[in-house]
Amino acid sequence: MAHLRPTRLDQQKSVATDSRQMIWTAIWQRISPIVVAILLI
Repeated sequence: MAHLRPTRLDQQKSVATDSRQMIWTAIWQRISPIVVAILLI
């Protein structure tokens, strides 16, 4: 039963990275049009 703990920690890490990726994608979706506009200007 001891081998269940690391997997649980790994799941928490993966959830944290998933939420971080979601935050970054949301930020990028807001910033990318501005970046494109600046590059086109």
